Amino acid sequence: MNQIPKPFRTTLGLMLAVAAACRADHPDKNHRPTGRPETSLSGVYINTRAGHSIRDEAGIYVEPIANVLRVLGKPTKVVRNNKCESTYQWVSGAVRIEVGTGCVFQKVAGRDLLRTHGAYSVEVWGTAPVGKIGVTGKGLALGNPWSKVKRLYGTRCECGTYSSGTGSQKTHGFTYAQYAQYQWGDKVELDIDADAQGRVVHILLVGELE
Repeated sequence: MNQIPKPFRTTLGLMLAVAAACRADHPDKNHRPTGRPETSLSGVYINTRAGHSIRDEAGIYVEPIANVLRVLGKPTKVVRNNKCESTYQWVSGAVRIEVGTGCVFQKVAGRDLLRTHGAYSVEVWGTAPVGKIGVTGKGLALGNPWSKVKRLYGTRCECGTYSSGTGSQKTHGFTYAQYAQYQWGDKVELDIDADAQGRVVHILLVGELE
C-alpha cells in the first residue's frame, strides 16, 4: 500500500473541532468533566475499543467506514474533501447525519502505511431521534430537554448561551440558543446545542483533538 503525503493526513474530526474552539480552548481542570467519556453517537463509535475499531498510529481507536456503512446504510451523499478526508451524509426521517472520515495509518516495519479509512467524528441535527439515530451512548437524544444534558454529563463543561447575530448559532435550519462543550482530555469532545425552547437539536462527537 502506498503512503499518503502528510498534508492530507489531518483528520476531518480535527477540522470540525476548530468550530468548537471558537467557544473555548481546552478547558481548565475545573471545567473538565468527570466520569467516563462519551464513546458513541447514532451507533458509531469514536475512540473506544468497542465495535470493530482499530488503533491508529496516534493511539486513537477508529471505527472503519465499512462498519459505519453496515450500521447506517448507504449514504445519501459523500463529499470527498481530499485524498484522505470524506464526509458521509445521511437523511433519516427528520434527522440529518454526517460522519467525518480520515485515513487510518499504522506503523509497519518503521513505515506509516494506510490501513483503512475510519470515522473520527459523528454529527446529527434534528428535533427527535429515529431509533438509535440521534442518540448518544449514554442516552442523550435529539429533542431531549436541556436538563438531561446536565444530568447525564454533569456541569463541568464549557457552557453558555449564544449572542444574537453570531455566525455559529445556526446550521441546517436550526438556530442554537445555548451550548455545552465537554472535553475528556485531548482525545474526545462532545458538543451539544439547544434551541430557544431548550430542546437538544445538534450533537457532535469528535475524536483526536490538538
